[in-house]
Amino acid sequence: MSRSNTTIIKDYIGYGGREETSDLWREDAIQQKKFHYSLYEIEVTQEVDLDTGESRITAIDGIPLREPTGWK
Repeated sequence: MSRSNTTIIKDYIGYGGREETSDLWREDAIQQKKFHYSLYEIEVTQEVDLDTGESRITAIDGIPLREPTGWK
């Protein structure tokens, strides 16, 4: 279905790190800190239907999805 009254917005998810350390490394390993913040400030581009408020994700961190997600 084509929607005519849409706009593109960019938002960020992932403020804050994981609550626990990973089992992949020792707790004091340098990799733990890097991995802890790996989901920090992930940019999500969405197309928003201004009539319904529904949106769909079109890109993550500037990389377009092959197909946008469904409208939610």
